[in-house]
Order: sequence, then structure tokens, then C-alpha cells
Amino acid sequence: MTKQDQETPRIIRLILMASLSLLLITAACRTHPPQPSESMKEPLESLTTRSTEPATETQRPSLTEAPADLPPDLHIADYIDYDSKSLSLYMAGLKLFQEFSTPEFGYTNEGSASIDQAAQTLDFRIRVAAGSVTGALDGPQVSFIMDLANQSIIDKDFEAAPDFESLGLEEFAHYSKMVIELDEARMIEIGQFFADLLEERAGKG
Repeated sequence: MTKQDQETPRIIRLILMASLSLLLITAACRTHPPQPSESMKEPLESLTTRSTEPATETQRPSLTEAPADLPPDLHIADYIDYDSKSLSLYMAGLKLFQEFSTPEFGYTNEGSASIDQAAQTLDFRIRVAAGSVTGALDGPQVSFIMDLANQSIIDKDFEAAPDFESLGLEEFAHYSKMVIELDEARMIEIGQFFADLLEERAGKG
């Protein structure tokens, strides 16, 4: 047997002993994990507490809520111009009533409301954007006159949008002759809202 052959078992034993020592150290660490020193306990506990706290989500206002510091009119429309003497208003971007919007143009609309005090009626009209023929806002229009004393609709008109397709405006063709029709209960609800709004603004004016 050569000297090299004699050394081979010794090398293997050393490797096995080293492996066994490593296994024993690993097992000991699992059974008795190292404890932090007294001086390190407080910082470690603090870090552990922070790391286990659930993430706090930022609260966001819903789409129907507006910050309290915004003028109340911004809840109603993008722009409102009141005339307290004639009890009338002009508005653009009315956003309280879904009927006066389209998926493509959103709440792009313009209209007016006025009270005839002598007749005790409210006149309401609004045009909803569905395209444009001349560069101005074009689309269906809703108009009605409401008897405020009897809470009834005495006149109404649902005007259709232009026939965009026949005018060669293919990008608006899907809104051709679009009509917005409201039942009487909905018109009374909308009419009463604007009657209350006009009277409130007149009182403040």
C-alpha cells in the first residue's frame, strides 16, 4: 500500500468529522436560538412591532363626496350663474343627474332653469353633448314646465340629437337621433330641486 493510499481514509474521516460538527452546530442553533443581549432587546422589540403592524390604507373620498372647503355649487355643476332678480340660472356641466351624460362626453351639457313667480311655474331645459355639427354643443335636449303649486308637469319636449350619420359625421353616428325621455316623476324631482335651489340663492342674494 502506498503512502497516498494510507492518507486517503484519514482525509475522508476528517471530511466526515467536519460535516458532523456542522450538523451538530446547526441542530444546536435550532434548539437554542441565540438570545439578544439586554441592551439589544428594546430596539429589536421596537423593530418587530413596527414590522408586524398592518399597512394603513389612505382614506379617499368617494366620487359623490367633495371636500368641505369647496363651494356648494361644485357639487351641482362645473359652472352656475345666478340671476337672483329674475330667479333664473344658467349652468354648464350639470353632474347630479345621470340622464344628462353620455359615456363618451361625460357630463358635458348646458342648460337653464327659471321660476315665473306670477304663474308659479318652473321652466327647465338642458342640452346634452353627443357631438358637434358647427363646433357648438349638439345633442338631445330635454325641456319641461312644472306647475310648482300642483307638483305636476304641464308641458314637455324631448328633442332628438342631429342625424350625425346623414351629415357625414361618422365619429358621432352612434348618437344620431338620440332622445332622452324622462317620466313625470323624474321631471318633478329635477324641477323641485331647481326650484328649491333658486329660492335658496335668492334668499342669500
